[in-house]
Formats: sequence, structure tokens, C-alpha cells
Amino acid sequence: MPDLQFSLGTARTIPEKVEALKERFYPEVQADLSDINETTFNDDSFLETLEIQERVEPEEITRILRTRRTNRAPGSDSISNDFLKAMGEPLAKAVAELTMLY
Repeated sequence: MPDLQFSLGTARTIPEKVEALKERFYPEVQADLSDINETTFNDDSFLETLEIQERVEPEEITRILRTRRTNRAPGSDSISNDFLKAMGEPLAKAVAELTMLY
């Protein structure tokens, strides 16, 4: 990479070039926070609660498995999508039961 010109002069070394590129492509921009008047976030500021269903149904697992592409290399867990799909309903039921434990 050729030498680069930036605010501190000429960047010749890798660390200097990193700083030059950072300055050029990631400038530090100060946000205008003048319109924020309320900075106390009281616990009662959100009156409505959000209910989250923690139970996962076997049908949901089956639906997700159907969307997985076959004939692909396994992921970091070394389990192929073909194997997961072949397990079918027993796997879906087992995963659904596991989600109930937590």
C-alpha cells in the first residue's frame, strides 16, 4: 500500500496507515444531544409489560427444520441439516421438552 497523507502528515508504517484510514472512513462525529431534556429513566416509565411465551411447540421446531437446506456442510456443532431433518418428530419433541426446563 502506498504512503497516505492525513492530518498528522504522511503515513508510512502499517499502524500509521491504520490511523489514516480510520480518520478518513470513520471520523469522530459528535451527536447533537441538545434536544434531550429528560434523562431520568424511572422504572415506571414503561407501564405496559411484554409477555413472552417461553414454551416452544414441536410443530415450530418441525417448521424450522423444514426450512434448512440439505447437502450442506455441517456448522460449528458438526451436525448436518440432513441428520436433523432425518430425526424429524422425535427431535422436535425432545427440543420442545428441553425448552420447558429453562
